[in-house]
Amino acid sequence: MATFAVGWGTSAHQDIPSQHVGSDVHSFAFCGTHVLSKGFKEDYRLGVEGPALAGAVVGTLIDLNERQAAWSVNGNVGRLIPLPIKDYNDDTELCAFVSTGSCSGLRVNLAASEFVYSPDGYTDINGNTTRAQIQPFAADERSIAPAQDLKFYTRVSTYMTAKSKRDRQFPGSPTVLADSSLPAPDSALDTERDPSSSAAPRRPQVTFQTPEPEPDALLVTHQLNTITPGTLQAYVSHVRVIESCMITAYRYVDLDSEAAEGLLAKAFKLLRPVLGESFRKMLTDVPVLDKSTVMPTITIRSADTAAVGPRSTEAALQMSVLGQLHKHFLTLPNDKFFASTPMFRVNLFLSASSHAPQDVGGPYRQLWTQMTEEMMRHPDSCFPHTDLHRNPLFRFVNNSRRVCLVADNDRNSPSDLQMFQFFGKIIGHMARAHTPLAMDVSAFVWKFLVEAPLTIKDYYADVDSVVEQSMADDDFFVSEMANDVIPGFGDALADIANGADVGLYTSAGINMWEGASTYGSTVTSTPLQSGETSEQQSLSSPSSALLSIGLTNPTAATSAAGYLGGSTSTSGSHGKRHSTFANSATTVDLPISKRREIAEHCLLHSMDAQLTSIQKGMWCTLPRRATRCMCWWDLESLVCGDADPTVEKMKRYITTILHATREQYFWRIVEEMTGEQRSSLLCFASGQKRLPLTKKIRVAENAESLGHLPRAQSCSSLIIMPMYTSYESMKQKLMAAIAHSGEMELA
Repeated sequence: MATFAVGWGTSAHQDIPSQHVGSDVHSFAFCGTHVLSKGFKEDYRLGVEGPALAGAVVGTLIDLNERQAAWSVNGNVGRLIPLPIKDYNDDTELCAFVSTGSCSGLRVNLAASEFVYSPDGYTDINGNTTRAQIQPFAADERSIAPAQDLKFYTRVSTYMTAKSKRDRQFPGSPTVLADSSLPAPDSALDTERDPSSSAAPRRPQVTFQTPEPEPDALLVTHQLNTITPGTLQAYVSHVRVIESCMITAYRYVDLDSEAAEGLLAKAFKLLRPVLGESFRKMLTDVPVLDKSTVMPTITIRSADTAAVGPRSTEAALQMSVLGQLHKHFLTLPNDKFFASTPMFRVNLFLSASSHAPQDVGGPYRQLWTQMTEEMMRHPDSCFPHTDLHRNPLFRFVNNSRRVCLVADNDRNSPSDLQMFQFFGKIIGHMARAHTPLAMDVSAFVWKFLVEAPLTIKDYYADVDSVVEQSMADDDFFVSEMANDVIPGFGDALADIANGADVGLYTSAGINMWEGASTYGSTVTSTPLQSGETSEQQSLSSPSSALLSIGLTNPTAATSAAGYLGGSTSTSGSHGKRHSTFANSATTVDLPISKRREIAEHCLLHSMDAQLTSIQKGMWCTLPRRATRCMCWWDLESLVCGDADPTVEKMKRYITTILHATREQYFWRIVEEMTGEQRSSLLCFASGQKRLPLTKKIRVAENAESLGHLPRAQSCSSLIIMPMYTSYESMKQKLMAAIAHSGEMELA
């Protein structure tokens, strides 16, 4: 008996029990020295025989077009031979077979990514190529459009997405040039007369269609109105080429590992914003959750967090909805409940009364609304008890652009980090369940979770704009205030004074939005710190032509010894100016420019422990590969839904069963509502504040007295209202009802 046999066979071979591949007329195989089939034997030696075959990698490939096959040993590929079976035709399916023979065992690799020696031009049995096929570069096909940065291409991509949505809304609409004052969009429509020609000037064909927006509106919105359509089309082609490269890279890049390292993985993540929205959705494979059949029952008392008595931060956290949920999940055997929806049946106490709605519908959705409302409850709205904690894990950002949350970097105890990780599991689960959480979280957090590059500008814009003013003042860095305001700044200086490398606390990478000539402090370009994941490193050196992404600037990693004692200076925007910072443990002499870099590094990494915990938890319930194919706003939309539902969107999720007049009243009221009031209407009917809904809302009428308020059954997403006789009466009663949307006992 041969030591092994590796080959191919038809379905007829599979139906013959206990037959080694190559032992019948329906199969053929390589056994180390020969190719065998019944009645066929051909010498096929590849230089490795006998005992030397132990541990060898044997490959087999087949060319069905030419009806040929070949084998390899340790990458040494033999000659192609005709298929030695007689019952093969174009309709015959061939399968790969392996027989162990007398050897002690085999390991079979069928996926291209697992191949040790991968031949060019072939795919695995699933059609995946064994390695990227790169066409020779044709210099005459190079685009002549001016070079642009990634930020520009992101605008092109978002314009393409918006245009696609508009075209679906207005199918078949021709290009409209409704305003004669607009410049001609292309040279093909140039209306100027050629001085050397007597022919009449050509005029564009103008077609008017009322519903179609002006064609220039999208271009102006995306700051592309100064580009001619011909040049814009060239940039659109560039985006299409990038998308083609990304779909090829998707087969090879390792997006499932703990740390998606390597040049290809980092390039893949960097180019995500350039892809069109529909293309990213195609790459993002978010697995669907199973429907729960068996689930535990838990009790949540959301009124506990509103207690007015004094309490510590730890006590407040345990009394919060999130804390109560975490306590319940600690008693469950494992995380299997995160793999199905709904996760549990809830007894929800919304007030101090003994009434507790119990269900997996409305009360279940209301629970998540209560949790997020608790998180978003600003201390100012808790007057006169503004010192009471409602969201102990988070704090509100310190800027006026947006009211949103970031992780509180003071919450760094083991129990706090465990709670952050639990919160990450929740957001991953809710993303897969398509049940949005009504919370507003800073873009800085979402960027961290999808491993997007972060700069100090992101911190100023999305976390703390006030500290930016202090960072512009040189005297700030030599004051005691810097140590109080910037987390870890004093500790970093103390470490440097004790011999730590200054390069550990500085960042000199390339800002991904500003091209190769602009350097900025980047999270992804700094060496790893405690609690920092390796996914946060940069892509390549500044000298690399690929995408112009940079590693740490070699000149930035200067030894601390050169700065101690003031014997060495570093030139920068502040020349050779030095200053001394007095710390309780040490004194260190550093130039202001270097202190600024250290301060920026400390700000950028101030929430690493908390955000890494959230990310780790999210990856337990939402696959890494999915998040690594998303932009930060994709993840935010998936987790948080639509915070500003329009009337058109509301109509997609609400079905009215009303008299025609009262139906007009209802939609007129909805149209006049604010975004917050529409969210309250959704919550009143379903327990959920944001779109999308998993079940449509129905609005029906009954014969109750006109003095009654509308009632809602949130489990079945149903609103029932009396047959109001006037618009004013319906509006007054409906607005009064939704004002109590969070009080399920009244709904």
